Amino acid sequence: EYLAKMAGAKPKDKAQWLDKALTVIPNNILLAHYKEELNAIKSMETDGSTSFKDKYELLETIFGLETRLGERKIDTEAIVKDIDAALAKYKTTKEQTQSLYLLKFQTLQRTQPPTGTEALLDQAYAAAPDSDQAEKIKGMKSYYFPKLVLPATLKSSIIPYSGQQEIKAFDGDKDSFFVGSKPPQKDDTFELALTKAQAFKTATVFTGHSNHPKLILDKGVLEISYDGQTFTQAAQFEEGKATATLNGAPLKAVRIKVTEGQKQMLIISEIVLE
Repeated sequence: EYLAKMAGAKPKDKAQWLDKALTVIPNNILLAHYKEELNAIKSMETDGSTSFKDKYELLETIFGLETRLGERKIDTEAIVKDIDAALAKYKTTKEQTQSLYLLKFQTLQRTQPPTGTEALLDQAYAAAPDSDQAEKIKGMKSYYFPKLVLPATLKSSIIPYSGQQEIKAFDGDKDSFFVGSKPPQKDDTFELALTKAQAFKTATVFTGHSNHPKLILDKGVLEISYDGQTFTQAAQFEEGKATATLNGAPLKAVRIKVTEGQKQMLIISEIVLE
């Protein structure tokens, strides 16, 4: 429809109609099959307030960066340099700025060891907090940079699966979690010790996850300690969950103890102290 209107439009209006036509085409299809139209619109100008050349060059740049990032081996330094150049050269929309910061973070995460910074995710989110990608970015921040609900030390006899930190079991987010690299065995433990003892009414441990509902603790107990040394059983796990009612004294530590080995791996999604 827009292309048809362009055909009968005055020369000064052709660019506007072509832009409307190209905007409704998915970027991957546009860049693969409409190169002639892209070259045409990049040579067109309107009243001077809009540069279609910059708009579509930036689109090509972002798509090219995404393609390079998807390759098995990448030149991280070159990609970061090109991202910074795009941010400096083009007048980007909020969503484009967000995409470029996110691409920069993802690029730096490919280095060994990863050097992607939390600040880049903050910049990406702040650029367009209402975008379709904003919630994904918040999830990435929780995954890569979990924060403890309270100052504490966590330790486990269960070896974590690659990239899974114990901290994810006490970060206030049930969508992030700790998962072991192999099924837990009898007497395996997962312990949370608060830096400073505090009084709570209950201690609850959730295992499993909505995406992995079978990876729960089948047989286990929840133990508590008021001095960090002596632990007593306070609750048993039922359907992957255990809740202990506390006596009001300052709590120092909680410990999950496996009482019988199981065949499936274990996810500890969250320890909640209330």
